[in-house]
Amino acid sequence: MGYRKIDFLLIIETQYIFIYKIRPGMMKRITTLTVMLLAMMITLSSITLAADPEIEKMKQSLPKLLGASNAGTDFYMTFHPMYPVSGGENFIKIYVSSGVETEVKLEIPGKGYMKIKKTVPNDIIEFELTPGLALPYMKKTNEKALAEQVFSGAAIHITSNDPIIVYGVFRFVKTSDGFLAIPISGFGKEYIVASWPDPFGGTESLQLPSYTSIISAYDKTAARIKFGGEDWTETGAGKVPGETSIFQMNSADVVCIGTVSKHGDLTGSKVNANKPIGLISGTFCAFVPTGVYHCDVLIEMELPTNTWGTEYHVTPIFGRKKHSFIRIFSKEPDTRIFRDGQALGLIPQSGGIHGQGWLEYRASDGAPVPVVISGDKAISVTQYNPSLYDDGSDDTDPFQIVLTPLEQYQTEIVFNTPGIRGAMGFANNFINVVYEATDLGTIPDDLMFAEVKDGKIEWTRLNTMESDPGTEFAIPVNNKRYYSKTIRLPHDGVYKISAKAPFAAYAYGNQYRDTYGFPTSVALGDLSVPDTVCPDPEWEIDCLGSVDGKVTDMPNEAEYRSNLSLVYMDSEFSFNYDFDYDNFIPGDTRKISWTLKVRDSQQEARAVIYFSDRRGNDTVITVEFFPTLISIHEDEYNFGRLAIGDEKEHTFWILNDSKVGDLDLTQLKLKFGSVGFEITETPVSVIVPPLDSVSFKVKFAATEEGVFFDSIGVGDPCFFYYKAYIKANVGAPRIAVGRYDFGSLTVDDSKYGIVTVQNIGSSTLEIYEYTGPTLSPVYEINDMTSLSDGFEDQPSAINPWIINPGVEKTFEVKFTPDVQGDFIDSVVFITNTDRPEETEIDSVGDLTGKGIKSFLIANGYDWLRRRIDRPGTFDIAAYDVEGTDQVIFLQNSGTEPVAIKNIIPSEEVNETAFEFDRSVFINAEIPGGEDMYVPVKFHPL
Repeated sequence: MGYRKIDFLLIIETQYIFIYKIRPGMMKRITTLTVMLLAMMITLSSITLAADPEIEKMKQSLPKLLGASNAGTDFYMTFHPMYPVSGGENFIKIYVSSGVETEVKLEIPGKGYMKIKKTVPNDIIEFELTPGLALPYMKKTNEKALAEQVFSGAAIHITSNDPIIVYGVFRFVKTSDGFLAIPISGFGKEYIVASWPDPFGGTESLQLPSYTSIISAYDKTAARIKFGGEDWTETGAGKVPGETSIFQMNSADVVCIGTVSKHGDLTGSKVNANKPIGLISGTFCAFVPTGVYHCDVLIEMELPTNTWGTEYHVTPIFGRKKHSFIRIFSKEPDTRIFRDGQALGLIPQSGGIHGQGWLEYRASDGAPVPVVISGDKAISVTQYNPSLYDDGSDDTDPFQIVLTPLEQYQTEIVFNTPGIRGAMGFANNFINVVYEATDLGTIPDDLMFAEVKDGKIEWTRLNTMESDPGTEFAIPVNNKRYYSKTIRLPHDGVYKISAKAPFAAYAYGNQYRDTYGFPTSVALGDLSVPDTVCPDPEWEIDCLGSVDGKVTDMPNEAEYRSNLSLVYMDSEFSFNYDFDYDNFIPGDTRKISWTLKVRDSQQEARAVIYFSDRRGNDTVITVEFFPTLISIHEDEYNFGRLAIGDEKEHTFWILNDSKVGDLDLTQLKLKFGSVGFEITETPVSVIVPPLDSVSFKVKFAATEEGVFFDSIGVGDPCFFYYKAYIKANVGAPRIAVGRYDFGSLTVDDSKYGIVTVQNIGSSTLEIYEYTGPTLSPVYEINDMTSLSDGFEDQPSAINPWIINPGVEKTFEVKFTPDVQGDFIDSVVFITNTDRPEETEIDSVGDLTGKGIKSFLIANGYDWLRRRIDRPGTFDIAAYDVEGTDQVIFLQNSGTEPVAIKNIIPSEEVNETAFEFDRSVFINAEIPGGEDMYVPVKFHPL
C-alpha cells in the first residue's frame, strides 16, 4: 500500500472526498473514493490547498491559454512549391523554442525523413531542410503550378514531450518570409484563404501562383474547398470561382493548390473539413500592390473561423511612408465593416470572390497611423506589407501577417526571431506591441519586456526602456485607450512580454530585399461558443501509485462547450511517472481516459498534468505518490556455522523509512519457510509511525547438514517486498588425527615427531579434552601451542579448542625408549563429533616406536646382507672366517651419513675367538652410499 499525505479530508456520508491541487481561480474538482478503499488503508495522492512554491513556479512557467494558443506539442506544417535560386544560399528552416529541455522530433513520413533534437531552455534550436524534403514538389518560375492533388505524407510533422513554439522560415536568394506554426490543438474545420494575386501567370513566361495548402492531421479526413478569388482565377486543375473540389486525406497528407491564370488569386476560397485541418496560404512571389516592384514570397498559417473576433488593431510598419494593404473576411453573410468607427464596407457573403466574400483596402489613406478595423460580426484581417517601390523605402519587400482580434489578446507571450544569434538571421528585427495605456496615455508599469540571456529571463519595465509610449489609436475600444509601440530588437534571440491587461504583438524584419512578418503569438480560443467552464478530471490511484483517470470537458450543454484541446504532463515538475492518454481530436472530443504508471514504486512520484479546452479554460492537477518505504536494518545476516542439533536466534528491526504515512504492517513471512528458519515473534497488525521501527526474531534450528538460506518479506495490505537475506551453514565436524611411527631408536636416545589433527568435516570442530599418552616418560607431548592457539589451560566444554572446517593443526610428541622393545601408545581427543553410544572416544592418534641397543650381529652361519630402510643406514656382511685375517663389510645404503660410535658383540659372540680392531671405526662416519671394511681376526679355540 502506498502512503501519501492527505492535507484536506471531508467526510460526507459514506464517501471520502479529496480536493486536488488546482491553479488559482480555476474550478475546484472533487474526486471520490469509497469506504471500501479506505478500509484497505489506501490513501490517495497528496491533495493540498496550501501553496507549494515549486508548483507555483510551475504555474508561472506555463504559457497562458496553452491549450488555445500557438504553443503545443504536436504540429503539422508545410511550405509552398518553390525552386532554389542560384547566386546565394537557399534554405528552409524550422525554429523551435521552449522554456524547458524537451525532446523534439521532426519527421516527413512520405519521404522517410526523421531527426530528433533537444531544446535548450529559453533558447532556440533549428532544423534545416532541403527544398526537396520540405516542399510537396519543386516548381521553377517558368513552370505552371501542378493540378491540385494529394501529396501523401508530405507534411512536416513535429512532436515534443513539452509545449514548444515553432516558426517556419522560407529563405531563398532575394526572397523570404516566415510564419508562426499552429499546433493541431488549434486546427479548425473551417477557413477562408488569404492569399495575393500572381503578378503574371496565364500565358506569360513567369508563373508566380497564388497558393493555399491543406494539411491533414488525421486519417479519413474529407476536405472540401469552394474556390473564390477574382472572376478570372483558374487553378492548376482548371477550377474557377464557385466550383468545389473534395479531397480524401490521411494523416500528414498535403493538398497543394496553385493558380495558373493571369493575376490568379485564391483569396476568399472557403475550406471545410470533417476533421480539424491546418491551412497555409501565400504567393510564390507577390507584388504588393500588383504591378509594383519588387516581389517576394508570401506565406502565412491561417486561423480557423471559430477563432475570429470583431475588433482588430492594424499597426504601421516601421520605416514605411504608406500604409499596408489589408484584406478583410467575414464569418457570416452581410457583415458590416468599420474603420476607426466609421462605416467602411459590407461583405455580403462568407467567402467567395473579391467584393462579395472579402474586401481589400489600404489600412489608411494618408500617412501610416494605427487603425481600428471592426465588424458587427466575426471577421478576420490580414495585413500585407507593400513592395519596395510602393514608397521607395529601403530594404523591404512584401510579407503578410494574419492579425489577432482583441478578443484573443494575451497577458503573456513568448517569441523568438527567425534566426539564431551568431548565425544567419535578419539584420533588422522589430515588434509592434498593441497595449492598453494608462488614463494619462503612458506605458503602464506592469508592461514588462524580457530578453533571455544565457538561459535566464531578465525582465525590465518597458517604460524604463522606452519613454515614448508610441502612437495612440484614433478611437478607444471598450472605453480603453490603446497604443501602438514599435520596439527594435537588439539581436536574434528569445523574448517575452507580459502585462496585466491583454495585449498583442507582431514581429517583422528585413535586410536587403529579404523580409518576414508574422504574429509573435496567437491565442486560438474558440469564440464560437461561450465556454467558461474548465475541463473536469477525475481519477483513482492504487496503492502502487498507478492512476486511472478520465477528463471530461464541461459544461454538459454542447452549445456552450468547446471540447478538449490539449492534454500533457509537465516534465519539468513531474518525475517517476509515465503519462499516457487516449488519442483525441481537439474541438471534437469531450471525454478521454488517461493513465499514470510509476516507474519505480520504491520512489516518490509526482505528475503535474494540464487539461485545456478549445476556449482556453484549463485545469492543472498535481498527483503525488508517497510509497511505503520499508527496510530491515540488517538486509543480510549469516547465522554462521552450526552443528547438527544447534539452535540460534537473532533479532531484526523493521524500519518505516517513509517521511509521511504510517506503515500498517500486515505481512511478515519467509520466502521458503521450511529450511530450518522460523520467525518466532511476528509483529503483524502493527502500525509503525513514520521513521519508526518494530522488532521481530528469527530462529534457525540445525537438523541436517548443508548450506541453508531464505529471505524475509515484509509488507502492508498493498506492498510486499523481500527485504533481508539470511543464511546458515550446518555440518558435522570430522576429526582426522595422524599416526606417528618413530621407528627404532637406541635406548635412552630421544626423537621428536609431529602429529597432525585435521577437521575434515563441514562445521566447527571443538576439542573439549585429550588424554594420553599413558607410557610416560617414553612418550611425552612436547608442544600443544598450535592446537590451543596460545591457551595455556587444558581445553574444556566452556573453553574448547577450535578447529574450523578444512583446517589442519599439529602438536609435537617426544619419544625416549628406556629399554629394548616395542612401545605402542596413543593420544585420545574428546570432541563434538558424533559419538558412538558405547564410548565417548571418537578420535585417536596412534604412536609407535621401538627401543634397541647398538651392536653388530655376526652370524657365522648367516652373514647375509640385509637392508634397513632408513635415510642413513648400513648393511653388514660377514663371512665364514677360514684364515686368521678377515674383514666385515659395512655399506651405508642410505642417503645420509651414518656415524659409528662403537661396536658391541652380542652375547653369543666369543670375544676370545673374534678380535675386532675398534680403532678403525670408533667415531668414524660412513657417507651415504659409501662402504667400510672392519678387520676381524679369528682365533679358534
